[in-house]
Amino acid sequence: MTHPRYNDWPDDIKDYYDKIRNNIKKHGHVIQGTVDGKDALERPFAYTIGASFKTGAELLCFFPIKGKGLSIITGIINRILDAVKEGNFTLSSQIINDNHIYNLPIAMLVLEEEIKQDVESVWPRQLERDGFLAEFSTNDHKLILLICTDKNGNFPWDEKCESYWPQLCPPPFVAMAQEQLTGDDSLLCRLEENSFKEINVKMLDDGYTGKGTYTDLDSACKYVGEFKNGTFNGQGIFTLPDGSKYVGEFKDDKQNGQGTLTFIDGENYVGEWKDGVRCGQGTWTWPDGSKYIGEFKDGLFHGQGTFTSADGEVIKGLFENGKYIGEDSREDIVEKESSNKITEDTSIWEIIQHEFIHLGKESVVKKDFSEMILKKYPHIKKGTLSAQIAIQVINKRSRTNYNQCGKERVCGDNKFDFLFEQEDKTLCKYDKDKHGIWEIYKRDDGKLDVRII
Repeated sequence: MTHPRYNDWPDDIKDYYDKIRNNIKKHGHVIQGTVDGKDALERPFAYTIGASFKTGAELLCFFPIKGKGLSIITGIINRILDAVKEGNFTLSSQIINDNHIYNLPIAMLVLEEEIKQDVESVWPRQLERDGFLAEFSTNDHKLILLICTDKNGNFPWDEKCESYWPQLCPPPFVAMAQEQLTGDDSLLCRLEENSFKEINVKMLDDGYTGKGTYTDLDSACKYVGEFKNGTFNGQGIFTLPDGSKYVGEFKDDKQNGQGTLTFIDGENYVGEWKDGVRCGQGTWTWPDGSKYIGEFKDGLFHGQGTFTSADGEVIKGLFENGKYIGEDSREDIVEKESSNKITEDTSIWEIIQHEFIHLGKESVVKKDFSEMILKKYPHIKKGTLSAQIAIQVINKRSRTNYNQCGKERVCGDNKFDFLFEQEDKTLCKYDKDKHGIWEIYKRDDGKLDVRII
């Protein structure tokens, strides 16, 4: 088992990869853990990579891993996996009371597929199918959440649970575990009572800001989440009467940003939204197994993408307004899109690419380029332009400060992977063959960075 880009990596990346591969080959799995849960992680946790090849599942546990913590949770996980391999234990939703595994109870919850994907996109990200170490876990693995007690054996859903334990594992997962394992929904009720009060039309008209639950009496649609100035704004869940559900970001009552829409028949879209429609990068999956991965505009396939039919046929290339028109490179796509008329409604990133393509030269000083755009498009603010340029420079770490580049990935096919900063600090158009393949990755301290692979 060797990564297809292995020979292109620097030695330190090869050494890290080899260490993981050799440990999995020797022990069957490895256990990864954060140092202290700082930055965007918020919570310390440990998880397995490789266990799914023999057990069908990977394990995740939010646990205080400073000091002896990592060795403690590593011991618990290893003893569980050993018991499974010996045929003495089954990985299923249950409360474990076994002194051979640990001297305190442990809750075990098998996460549903949709929840699993959401969890892996935030915490154990190497289990995602596009993770750097994705090949070391199975494509169809289950994700099992372990929830530990305080020193007195009280689970986080118990009101007498002490210290940091009630908040260590995300409370919604704790509430889910309590309801499924004990039949008691008291924590869920407390969370709804404390965080999401009922919102009515008058409160919306008065510009309510905060968290809440709003049910439209006419349509029976329900929204649970954040409000601002009387509108759905922030993180939220919108549920239709038939049970279809959107989970993600809102702005001005519409889906805006990252979000997941799941229909009751299994149809599912995960990706970017703008003003209530699919727009940007996304993955659309149908019940028969068909899948489209790529760019969207106005709710339709538009840009570079790959469609895989239920029978395995793969169509890859350029799509426009929902229709496949042929194989094209990112450069071809930008060239075509940039020929369209530029208006004040055109996205700033598109303006940047349009103007760069029509510069008449291969490179430019960033300051000169910025001044030219600001003069030509007076509606663009200087700070916004600077940020939009930074997002598109493939070899600058500053791009990872923005949502568009806030996730680990191999660069080159995203619409924002457009510019490259040369040794003389001038900008040129990124060329994969000339400048190499770059990726956004997570350093040992948990922060994102860029590097050539």
